[in-house]
Amino acid sequence: MIFQGRPLLKLQDDTAENLEEPYLRYLKEIENQIANYISPKINPAKICHLACAVAGFIFGYFSFAMIGLDADEIETSIKPLKKAFIRSLCVFPGRE
Repeated sequence: MIFQGRPLLKLQDDTAENLEEPYLRYLKEIENQIANYISPKINPAKICHLACAVAGFIFGYFSFAMIGLDADEIETSIKPLKKAFIRSLCVFPGRE
């Protein structure tokens, strides 16, 4: 989301970097968490892509959920999505 908003901030160059820095730190932390659970042989670029996928899933799902679902619906609707997402995450590192 931050990267999509960047063109809107081009008039104030330093603003875009200030907004991106916390997001990039967040992605790095996700990368570190993922790296703890997968083979060290996995390409670091794939770990970065996995981190972006995780962040996108979390932001996307909960942004959607907050505007259209109540608490019970959030809990029940995320279960099948989470299972499918985790299956995909497990397959991705081994793909070329």
